Amino acid sequence: MTLRLRTTLVLVAAAGTLVLPAAAWAHAGLVRTVPRANVVLDRPPPTVQLTYTEAVEPRFAAISVTNAAGEQQTAGSPRSSAADPKTLVVPVKRVAEGWYLVYWRVISVDGHPVRGAFEFAVGPNPGPQPQFVIPSISETAATPRLIAVRSVVFVAIMAAIGLFVLRIATARPVVRRVPESRLRPLDIAFGIASLVGLIAIPIYLLMATAQFALRSAFDLEILSVTGALAGAAAVLVVPGLSGHAAQTSPRGAMLLFDWLHLSAGSIWVGGLIGLLVLWRSFPVARRVAGLVVCVPRFSNTAFVSVLVLIGSGIGASLIHLPTFASLWQTSYGQALLVKIGLLSAAMLLAAGNLLRTRPRLIAYRERPELAPGAASLLRRLVAGEVLLVVSAVVAAAVLSSLPPPSKALAQVGGASAHVGPGPVAAVVDKNGYRAELRVSPNRAAAQNTFSLDITRDGKPVTGAEVVIGATMLDMEMGTQSYALTETSPGVYMHAAPALVMVGHWGLSFDVTPKSGAPFSVLLVDRANG
Repeated sequence: MTLRLRTTLVLVAAAGTLVLPAAAWAHAGLVRTVPRANVVLDRPPPTVQLTYTEAVEPRFAAISVTNAAGEQQTAGSPRSSAADPKTLVVPVKRVAEGWYLVYWRVISVDGHPVRGAFEFAVGPNPGPQPQFVIPSISETAATPRLIAVRSVVFVAIMAAIGLFVLRIATARPVVRRVPESRLRPLDIAFGIASLVGLIAIPIYLLMATAQFALRSAFDLEILSVTGALAGAAAVLVVPGLSGHAAQTSPRGAMLLFDWLHLSAGSIWVGGLIGLLVLWRSFPVARRVAGLVVCVPRFSNTAFVSVLVLIGSGIGASLIHLPTFASLWQTSYGQALLVKIGLLSAAMLLAAGNLLRTRPRLIAYRERPELAPGAASLLRRLVAGEVLLVVSAVVAAAVLSSLPPPSKALAQVGGASAHVGPGPVAAVVDKNGYRAELRVSPNRAAAQNTFSLDITRDGKPVTGAEVVIGATMLDMEMGTQSYALTETSPGVYMHAAPALVMVGHWGLSFDVTPKSGAPFSVLLVDRANG
């Protein structure tokens, strides 16, 4: 086996480890609980079971079961189910009749914290629901340190992939056509980028896991578990690195868009970096000749990559963003706008290279006096492109640290009122009914009382079925539904920890009168801590 063949095989193997799908980086989502939320059980449950979309590390999971007095009712630590690794099980003491709050908090394999809460009761006479208090923990994956390390991961891995493609698909003819030229600098650049990426991945996992497990990064348990995660995640980079693609429906289309987007971006940014490496490595006397071979070939590849980048980005955005206004109304959309702006500026520089530099280099043999200026212009424009594209990758790191907006945002155009922060009191007339809605104290991570007074022609509407649904609008968390109880004629109330985190909530009051057509009242609420 020749040295060149061995080198090529090593490069292929290394690049292969960097492009395998990474569904394992997805955020954990709760899909099932035992007991179910708001259920009234005949007998105490021996355990509480939570099933997620992916396996989570039980040592960094927090599951509490508390009674009305705030007393802990768990009888041990969470553990993974022997039958299903995606299910966490926590033993529960033999509890008395009454209501109980289950609060859970887990860490996804990409370091993102996910949490939630629900209630259940033990009957037959559990009584009214008490005023539970949900633990409040400030947490975000969009911290400067985590974004910085995540950006390094993105840039290094994308650069490695692009350098590899440039090395095997674009720059190989240079060795045959240009004397004294070598591709070893590209091999070195690829090796450095790969090494940086594969080192940065476990560092990111270590920092994120330590932050959200509320422990030191030098905790031996953190180090041991993160080491195992990194060993699996080091070869699971793109697509799905941000985790959003693997969690968004339709999952297949999103993974395809994600893979195309990251692959196209990698070929572009890595190729640009490779051109700068070649520009510096070519002997001065052979620089123009080398660029004449490489630049036209790379321009064709980059042009296709940019088209794929645009198309896949539009496709992913149409799926991720429920409304056009989400672009400026949500943090996710605002980060996306920054990324689009940076890429647009980079594309303008790329157009300059395509329309000015490339033709001058192609005309090198007929008009050699144009070549030195074209080579100098190429270096400046490519350096500018690299700066802008790398900045866009940093914006992508921020973007992947933020949850996409909830699909429920598509419905808020029909909201009867926008309320909050603070106690809510709104009056809505609908279908001949007058509904007076109240939410108090309207605080996140706390027990809130939801009430609805319904009248028709000035008379209370009794015997109706009223259900409130609370949907987080800033991210996909599902809808928590609660039945309101008629406490006096036409007055329906329920107390529940429905607003489990700070942000915008869609509160839907669905009313089914004893006689008459059902109707709904939707409020867009802002809950603060």
